[in-house]
Amino acid sequence: MRRPRALRHDRRPQVRTIGIAALGAALLAVTACSSPSTASSGGVTGGNCTESKTPVKISVIADLSGASPTLVVHGKAVVAAATTAAHLANTSGGVNCAPVQLVVHDGAASAAGVTQAVRDSINGKSVAVTGFAISGFLAGSVPLITQAKIPWMSTSPTFQGVADIPYFYSTQVANKTLGTDAAEALKRELGGSLAGKKIAFEGTTNSATVDEILASLTAAVQAEGGTVGPVFRDPSVFTEWSSQAANAVSAGVDAVASMSSDSTNIVMNGALKTAGFDGKFLSIVSATDATFAKIANPDFISMRNAAFPLPGTPLGAAVQESGASLDDANASSYFGQEFAAATALVDTLRKCGDDCTADKFASTVSAYGDYTVPLDGLYGPMKFDPRVATMPVTIFRWDAAVSKPAAVGSAL
Repeated sequence: MRRPRALRHDRRPQVRTIGIAALGAALLAVTACSSPSTASSGGVTGGNCTESKTPVKISVIADLSGASPTLVVHGKAVVAAATTAAHLANTSGGVNCAPVQLVVHDGAASAAGVTQAVRDSINGKSVAVTGFAISGFLAGSVPLITQAKIPWMSTSPTFQGVADIPYFYSTQVANKTLGTDAAEALKRELGGSLAGKKIAFEGTTNSATVDEILASLTAAVQAEGGTVGPVFRDPSVFTEWSSQAANAVSAGVDAVASMSSDSTNIVMNGALKTAGFDGKFLSIVSATDATFAKIANPDFISMRNAAFPLPGTPLGAAVQESGASLDDANASSYFGQEFAAATALVDTLRKCGDDCTADKFASTVSAYGDYTVPLDGLYGPMKFDPRVATMPVTIFRWDAAVSKPAAVGSAL
């Protein structure tokens, strides 16, 4: 099974075209963004297909280079998820017997890179777009997305501007929902009540997403008689958190809620332990199994809304069969959200038909109701309401007896 070659380090954000072969091989061509070449699709199997059709081109926008190591980890997981979804599609008839062809655009972890990726997706005549870009990088592309009328179904967050685009869908749980879910998770962990409880919060500075989650969490905690504070806003990557941990302990907080990444949660846990913190530590962002193992703290919990493709699971086997990297897939929770997005995108294109317009795409999604992601990719059905997916959230805690995280209680 031939695996994708590494991207060249050209100056401009790059694009690569992936054709998913019937047996799961990933064929890769790399060029500059302005002139992408087309790799062989490899055809389709299944679906009683008897004729060859023109490939259905889907753009995948993901950060595969740039100044943010965290975003690059997410970007690689997103590409692995889209590759897996395309492989599953092409081994079950493609899009009405047309093979799915992925064109991967590197957002380069920058606003300029994401804008270029959006332009290239439009100019490259992709029929739809998936992937992930943070709101701050995607905001400048709202006019382009609106004018192009290309369906989007991705794990990019919704925010003012894209939230009003009728063919822009996201499998990233709404910020308000994350805040209220976090409050409910903390309520469960703190004995069933938040009355009189103090919750510290940590999140990235200058982030509209974090602002909205913090506001939602604060409102939910206050409604239950608790308080949120102190609030710590930090860079996206840091290696020292001792002063913040000392302040949290001095304030007498009962729990710390974090919107940070896996690597910084590890730093926070160490600092809190050194400071003598004995409360609950909640990661609102889904922590990976590797992070749980490094922290190994029974008071550390994480909210998960999507499964990881662990070795030995059907989802993990599908990743390997597609030629994607299992390590990349398990390094970020964005794999699960993107797998849900890319799978639903392909299914919508199938139902929408050969003459699928953005408006017809939107009406097709609105008729779904509950949507079940294959291979237990989520912890239950998701539903677009109206364009942001809602889905069950499960709390996980480290289980020392089996040396892995385990689900706690029923889904939120």
